[in-house]
Amino acid sequence: MAIDLFCYTNYGKVELQEAVRVLSIANPEIFAKSFLIGEIFEAGPVEREISLEHGFDAVSIFLIRLAEKSAAGRMKEVADLVKAALVW
Repeated sequence: MAIDLFCYTNYGKVELQEAVRVLSIANPEIFAKSFLIGEIFEAGPVEREISLEHGFDAVSIFLIRLAEKSAAGRMKEVADLVKAALVW
């Protein structure tokens, strides 16, 4: 079973790449092996529709994948770190 966190943001792709890089560097114990950050994509029509249902228009999306089963209990912590890193 895979556990993934889909992250929708109104950051542009270049801006988001820098924010994700800083997040990874600041939290190496989490993002070095327990959680893997996937490629950043521009939000397509389906992703934009999903984000609009939650009150904003997504520009970019990325995935964070649980890579180490023993770290599954840290998923909320990871989500909170991502939210904090992407607040304007």
